[in-house]
Amino acid sequence: MKNVEEEKRTARFECVLTAILKNGEKIISKGITNGKIAVKPRKLGKTYIWTNFHSRRL
Repeated sequence: MKNVEEEKRTARFECVLTAILKNGEKIISKGITNGKIAVKPRKLGKTYIWTNFHSRRL
């Protein structure tokens, strides 16, 4: 990925959560957000963290 142009560093994060209640009811929720694969670490407070996925929604 080091030499990949920024506009081609696209990514998608998907998450599914399932809950089964005591009465047997099943609840399923799915979330999707699109973003880009990071080029460099970003600052979080006083620390720099390396997150591979950046999205405006996260």
